[in-house]
Amino acid sequence: MRAPPLPTPLQPLNIIAHENVLNRMTAALAPLQPGQTGGSERLRGMPGDEYFMPTKDMHFNDEAIVLYHAPKAHTDGDSLILFRGSDVVSAGDVFTPGGYPFIDVANGGSVAGEIAALNHLLLLAVPAHTEEGGTYIVPGHGRITDEQTSSSSATSSSSCATACRT
Repeated sequence: MRAPPLPTPLQPLNIIAHENVLNRMTAALAPLQPGQTGGSERLRGMPGDEYFMPTKDMHFNDEAIVLYHAPKAHTDGDSLILFRGSDVVSAGDVFTPGGYPFIDVANGGSVAGEIAALNHLLLLAVPAHTEEGGTYIVPGHGRITDEQTSSSSATSSSSCATACRT
């Protein structure tokens, strides 16, 4: 039996993002000149699949995946991605263990949205029997954490953000 071919760097990726990401990325493109076509080079790195609802669910590699839009958190295009079978949440830049989150106000981020996203992250994470382990959280930067570590870090970030807001 023959092994499947390895992907090449030129092979297109299936990038999925909230529509705000696609809107911001396409707004940054230079307008087409008369008679000019877009072409695949122009769209390289752009999300090929976007969603506009609060959630999007799908199946990939025999695993159920749920994308949750985190409106106005780090930016207005953030997503929390739950891999249900693996019990893993990819939090991106919404969650930074051991530090305070960066809120990109110029791109739609807000303190209230960040607090809501961190609270939603805590609802998605489930501790293991002994509190250690459980759901793993993959941040945009920093180390992978479990539910207990992410809970204390997210709570302190949320408390600081609330204090800064008042």
